Amino acid sequence: MNKLFLSCALTSFALAVATQALKAAEPEALCPRQDATLVGTYMSHGTGTVVGVGQVAAVGTITYDGHGNLVNPFTLSVNGTVSTFKQNGTYTVNSDCTGTVVQGGSHYDFVVSPDASTVFWIETDPGTIITGTASRMKPTDAAAQVHPSSGLPRPASQHAVTLQPANLRVKNAAASGKIPRG
Repeated sequence: MNKLFLSCALTSFALAVATQALKAAEPEALCPRQDATLVGTYMSHGTGTVVGVGQVAAVGTITYDGHGNLVNPFTLSVNGTVSTFKQNGTYTVNSDCTGTVVQGGSHYDFVVSPDASTVFWIETDPGTIITGTASRMKPTDAAAQVHPSSGLPRPASQHAVTLQPANLRVKNAAASGKIPRG
């Protein structure tokens, strides 16, 4: 009976140690916020070739909402014929900072830097050889600057206001019925 108890205890201890060792061996998530890694507006450009069509180049902006949705207005040149577009799409950021985009019927793979300052992308549709980069135009505070109903970044005029200590004194005095004088 003691041998059975000792055997069970040793097995339990070994499993606990093995579990901890496996957890220690797992790589740390580079983008633990996943979709929320990308929030704000990025300037983007890409170049390449569409087989049977010719050279393409594009420049524009991409606004990510932190919830897997994007808006991408851009200018596209195909063999020198220039057009403008505005497309909506969806994106997914994995914890290892890789991800995918589906936009306007096209598919892309990307890698985002852990600080979300740069995105390197490639179109993955057959017959395309198009790559590009997107760079964040300015850092954003996702919690303060994302509009709650649309999920898109708020205009600067609508950013959250932080109450300063003087404002709090006036607000607290007004609530108590004691308005400060001069």
